Amino acid sequence: MSCNLLTNPSFETGTLSPWFTTVPNVNIATVTNATAAYDGEYYLDLKTDYGNRGHSIAQTLTGLQRGTVYDFSAQIQIPGPSGVEYCFVDAYVGANATTGAIVSQQLLPTGEWTTVRGSYQRTGRRAEDVLTLTGSCTSPGSSYVWDVLVDEVVFGAAEGCV
Repeated sequence: MSCNLLTNPSFETGTLSPWFTTVPNVNIATVTNATAAYDGEYYLDLKTDYGNRGHSIAQTLTGLQRGTVYDFSAQIQIPGPSGVEYCFVDAYVGANATTGAIVSQQLLPTGEWTTVRGSYQRTGRRAEDVLTLTGSCTSPGSSYVWDVLVDEVVFGAAEGCV
C-alpha cells in the first residue's frame, strides 16, 4: 500500500491521541491490550451506543491533494460469541458521510480480525480534512452497548507517497 497519512494508526502509543471521539467527554474509546491485537501490543475498543446506534473516532488529515485517490484499510474485530446480530463499520472523509464515503461494511461477531477497505478520491481544494471511523451494532434488544475493536488503520495515496 501507500504512505500512511495517519498518526498512531495502531494505537501503539497506548493512548488515543491524535485520534479523538466525535462525542466529547464520553468514555467510548479505550486503547487497550486486554486481548491479542492485530498488530503490535495495543488496539482500540470502540463502544457502540444504546438503541443500536454507533460511535465514532476521527483524525485530522493533512497534505491531501485534489484529484488524488486514497486507499483506506482497517483491521476490525467484532468479539464473539455475543448477543450482536451484526455490526457496521463506516469510514468517510469530511463532514458528509455520503459525499465523502469510503466504505460501509457489515461484519459478523466472529472474534476474528477482518480487513475493511475502500478508496476515496479527493475533490475538494483544502489540503486538510477529517477521517471518521464509525462502529455500530444491531441486536434484538436496544439496551446494550457492544464492542468494535480497531487496529492498523491506514489512509494513503493509492499511487504511493505524494
